[in-house]
Amino acid sequence: MTRVAIILSLLTTFVFTGSATAAEFKGVTLPDSYRLEGQTLQLNGQGMRTKFFFSIYVGALYTPSRVTDAAEVMNPDLPKVIRMHFVYDEVSAQKLRDGFAESIDNNIPEFSKSADAQKFLQIFNFDAVKNDTIDMQFTPGGRLTVLYNGKPVGLVDSSAATKAVLNIYFGAEPIESLKEGMLGK
Repeated sequence: MTRVAIILSLLTTFVFTGSATAAEFKGVTLPDSYRLEGQTLQLNGQGMRTKFFFSIYVGALYTPSRVTDAAEVMNPDLPKVIRMHFVYDEVSAQKLRDGFAESIDNNIPEFSKSADAQKFLQIFNFDAVKNDTIDMQFTPGGRLTVLYNGKPVGLVDSSAATKAVLNIYFGAEPIESLKEGMLGK
């Protein structure tokens, strides 16, 4: 094998290896792209949600193009999806609601008691088990659609709700490991 062939072989291996691992994180394979209302979003980044040293879920952010700044993600006109891929054995519906409520209260306390906050929290009336996914689709105009294992389970048509939920991940008191990871840092 010539020196050029060896270098090309190594480069090809590196390029394909880099592509294959870009969508794998902590043993979870994530899609490289996501279709949302006819638009293809790209995997922007991913991180692990932990609680008391336990890994709970891999969080992934999908956007139309690369986003590295939280303020860009908060733009209400930017379509985006946050996927939660559970790695913990089981998270009860009550723990899901409590976790979201606490995070909303930490970031936008004035929203936490609103009717839209309650509507959002009531979507989570199911337990999430290992390998389940929850997708939160954010579309321009303030629409937040929640899917559980690919099936729609709730909709909150409120720009205040989309802002509050995005603040969980990208606000003043975010889940830090997720924020940095989803922004690709």
